[in-house]
Amino acid sequence: MNAATAPKPIVHFVGSIPLPDAETVFRTLAASAAPHLKRLPDGETGIRKTWIRFLQQVLADNPAIEVASDVPSFKFTQWDGKLLREIPRLRVKPGARLDPTTLTTGYAEMAIASWSLFDRLQQEGVIPAGVKFQISLPRAIQFSNSIPMRASACAGWAANRRHAAAMLV
Repeated sequence: MNAATAPKPIVHFVGSIPLPDAETVFRTLAASAAPHLKRLPDGETGIRKTWIRFLQQVLADNPAIEVASDVPSFKFTQWDGKLLREIPRLRVKPGARLDPTTLTTGYAEMAIASWSLFDRLQQEGVIPAGVKFQISLPRAIQFSNSIPMRASACAGWAANRRHAAAMLV
């Protein structure tokens, strides 16, 4: 194998990039890693800069969900046991049904806005042709970690799967 036929290393960005906005992410990554890119995420900036932490409020605002004050908060600790924060547990209200049409996370709208920006920058030549737009979504288990009761968690997972499927159509 010679240099001309050797495979190029590929750089894969998982999702979160600590930059202020999607345009800065696209421009910075394209400028620094263009020959090694297959896909680019938007950096999960703005409300998503803390990954899924904003979903706690999205869930809490849903009329079918309440804070489970009788259940201990989830203790988020780092590797050495230091407590970073406590997250109140949520649950589906007794007798309520979690309706996937009211479970809006904003992911679809954010992805569409980022895609428009990505497409414009690719047409301008900032992002190389052939590089694909990467959408990063949390798995259902991460989305439902704050719903502690088994039945509630199952309802949350099912609603999230339906919501995610609807976003992809």
